[in-house]
Amino acid sequence: MALDPNAPLHITAALEVRFDRAGDEGRGLGVLWTRMPLDREERRVLSVPIVVGDSGSPSITSTLTLTVLVADLNDNPMGPAAKTISVHIVRPQTIPVPLGRVYVKDPDDWDAASKIYGWRQRHPNFSLNSTTGDIIMMPGTIDGRYELGFKVSDASQGQTGVMANVTVEVKSLSQRDVIEATPLTLAAEPYHVVKEGDEDSPSILSQLVVAARAWVKGSDVGVKAVSVQPMETHPTPMTRIWLSSPGVSNLHHILLHRKDELGHAVGATITEVGIDTCH
Repeated sequence: MALDPNAPLHITAALEVRFDRAGDEGRGLGVLWTRMPLDREERRVLSVPIVVGDSGSPSITSTLTLTVLVADLNDNPMGPAAKTISVHIVRPQTIPVPLGRVYVKDPDDWDAASKIYGWRQRHPNFSLNSTTGDIIMMPGTIDGRYELGFKVSDASQGQTGVMANVTVEVKSLSQRDVIEATPLTLAAEPYHVVKEGDEDSPSILSQLVVAARAWVKGSDVGVKAVSVQPMETHPTPMTRIWLSSPGVSNLHHILLHRKDELGHAVGATITEVGIDTCH
């Protein structure tokens, strides 16, 4: 066993493979060693190509990839931040809705347990888990825009009361919006699908809606995304998005025939149109 000599420079600089012929009761043992400290903020995952050969004559070799996941240390301070959460509700809303976690800027992504979350000013329609930072929207919350203010502390970094603002936009959907929605499957992670950049780089989701609207005629409402869900059973990152356009009966037909153009417009491959999981 040996590190592939064609491995990228960042792999050869950080790691090495040593082969111990006497190891594993004389069968030989390959051991991966670090040559330098690893930092998750620099590279979270290292894909290490390893050449494995047998003792035949001639030797038969193959290359396998060993994935090294670099763990996280809480070695960075956090900074104030803000995020917007869009919530689509089919009325009546009878159960609490989880909205995710309070967001602060922090290169460390495994240190949520080190933080303590609190309100700057409580809101009766929302609850906060002070240990995890999870936000819950209570049943009966009406449509509108809610500005929520939180404070986050991390004793290990000596930080107290770092500001975190969360805007929640609540919109009602009709039963028709949901029933007539067309699902699309994208070969992309949900995080990258919904992540907004600056004004010149909107999210994939926003681009998808705008591109679809250009091909839909005869609707006063236009096209809107009613749901985004990760496909967790897939071996590769995939996201399913439901688009709806009230009053447009051929939305599925339009999206199916424009699939490649739509994917090119948003920079992501659309693998399926109109195919959904049977629940």
